[in-house]
Amino acid sequence: MSQQAQELFENFDQLTPSEFFRKNKQMLGFSGKIRSLTIVFHELITNSFDAAEEAGILPEIRIDLKQLGKEHYLLRHSDNGPGIPEEFVTQVYCQMFAGSKFRNIQSRGQQGLGCSGCVLLSQMTTGESTHVISGWKEDGELKGVKMEFKMDVKNNVGDVIKTEHFTPESTGVCIQLHFKEVSYSLAEQGAFEYIRRTMIANPHTKITFRDPKGHKYIFKRAAEVVPVLPKEVLPHPKGVRRYYSHC
Repeated sequence: MSQQAQELFENFDQLTPSEFFRKNKQMLGFSGKIRSLTIVFHELITNSFDAAEEAGILPEIRIDLKQLGKEHYLLRHSDNGPGIPEEFVTQVYCQMFAGSKFRNIQSRGQQGLGCSGCVLLSQMTTGESTHVISGWKEDGELKGVKMEFKMDVKNNVGDVIKTEHFTPESTGVCIQLHFKEVSYSLAEQGAFEYIRRTMIANPHTKITFRDPKGHKYIFKRAAEVVPVLPKEVLPHPKGVRRYYSHC
């Protein structure tokens, strides 16, 4: 006997972006143990680049990767960028499709998925909370906040566990994440090789990296000039939508 329409739609539901990507993490690039960790490095590094460059700051990044167990790592990533004001911290790291890059401008990322995707992967594989320390300047005054939070996947928002205010010495952001089911490797697709090649394409930055064995690598900058920022462009006057609106 055929089902009635009402019966067919009894289980009708809606996924938030966070729930969708939790079920489809490969769409964020998280496929394979080596590649997943490399994608995490990529998302955090490029986010630091964009923030520093837009503020006219020569990027300086420090990355510490500690191995806590088999395929279990603790990643600490810090930069010298402009920082993130307290009210935007969980939006940056816990909301999919949230960001300041939804403009007609060339940038490294535009979907608001990168950093929140890293937090999602961390929480999926370890269940651990994320720790962020942010220092920013507001009305000429340095302000700082230390936050611990988790991603509320059901509602695509951040769930703050602890907040502590302090006065920082400079601006910048430091994030600490736990990961399991990933692997650090010196292979071509690994995180170390990603940093090395990133430095070739971005000679204006400096990256200090400490690997799981305690080896410290300092990639010095070869240029002292912040790249000229791209300009936002207007939509083409004869774009596709304009053409078909007259048909």
